Amino acid sequence: MFASTAHTLTDDGFDHIVSGLYDAATGGREWSAALEPIQRLFGARAVLLHTTDIVDGRLLSLEWGGPDLDRPVYDYVSAWERHDPRKQRVLSLGMAAAGQWLHCHDAHGDSFKQHNAFYRHFMTATEARHNSLRLIPLDERTVTAFAIELHASRGPLDSDERELARRLGTHVERALFGRDRVRQLAARTMVGHHLLQAFPYPMWLLGPDRAVQFANPAAEAVEQTGQPALRQQGRLRLADVNDDRRLSLQMHELLQSAHATRRPLRLGRSVDDSPAWLHLSVLDPAQVMGLAFGAQRCVLATLFRPAHVSALDPFALSQMFDLTPAESRVAALLGEGLEPAAIAQRLNVQLSTVRSHVRKVLMAMGQKRMTDAVRLLRQGEALWAMPPGGG
Repeated sequence: MFASTAHTLTDDGFDHIVSGLYDAATGGREWSAALEPIQRLFGARAVLLHTTDIVDGRLLSLEWGGPDLDRPVYDYVSAWERHDPRKQRVLSLGMAAAGQWLHCHDAHGDSFKQHNAFYRHFMTATEARHNSLRLIPLDERTVTAFAIELHASRGPLDSDERELARRLGTHVERALFGRDRVRQLAARTMVGHHLLQAFPYPMWLLGPDRAVQFANPAAEAVEQTGQPALRQQGRLRLADVNDDRRLSLQMHELLQSAHATRRPLRLGRSVDDSPAWLHLSVLDPAQVMGLAFGAQRCVLATLFRPAHVSALDPFALSQMFDLTPAESRVAALLGEGLEPAAIAQRLNVQLSTVRSHVRKVLMAMGQKRMTDAVRLLRQGEALWAMPPGGG
């Protein structure tokens, strides 16, 4: 049972919640930790920050606070978001609704909810029924909905709760604007950005809402062509709609994962009919020397295309097969035709060390014999075939 405590909230309690929002905006805590007190305050099933491109309806990011939400959020993003009548209402209103509070029961009555598939199948399963949200404009086409999903055991927000939600929504808006200012200032001084400048692969640092915190010159060149990626209103987008939706899903999963967790995303065919992969890797500021990439968790997205990257590129191999730098170097030398003994001599290491690396390379490539792995590496098939788990 979710019980509201909104009517007994003290000034100190309100200030504590608000301070958590500004703390999240500056990277001091996760958004989930800042939103959970609001979820408890209203006896809600969840409180969310739902960021959308208001022009084409694409989901850009989703932050949430509340218990046991990983599976419902996965189901929503992967299957039900496009059927959400509340979102369709927001899209139909457009920027005209910016700054307003929208309450679903004002537009969708009980009869509608009893017959609508989204309410019958998704909302029922998540034990939610009513929804109230404030639409916060971030720029001319990007909005964040500060949404309170109310538990089915309680009714809509009453007049006092609506006033409290309005006050909190004002602070959420200020916190979101402050977050963008912090990002802009931090982007000017990050040591990690200078490191990425020298890489020949297109590389982007992405925030939770896919905001581009940094793009190296190779990435900016890709953006100019619009294939397979481009930047719209400061956020990375994939030209293919299905790829873009899968990127949203991967971003949600990764930002809940441990530092250095990787996911390869195979992209649809490009204009030259060649495959491409976007490799995503989590960077946790607590695990990176000197906060080189900033104070907030982000995702490094690297674009690999066979027309531009050698199949024996050690960095590409490490990304594709989750190899250490030494293991990927050994893999590249195997592909060049060197035997383990020659590799040991080249790298000035023990032969036993090289053999250990070779075993890891074989395991990562799904091969039992070194000759098969070498053949695949030399043909390029190992790198440019569909990687395991590549979606």
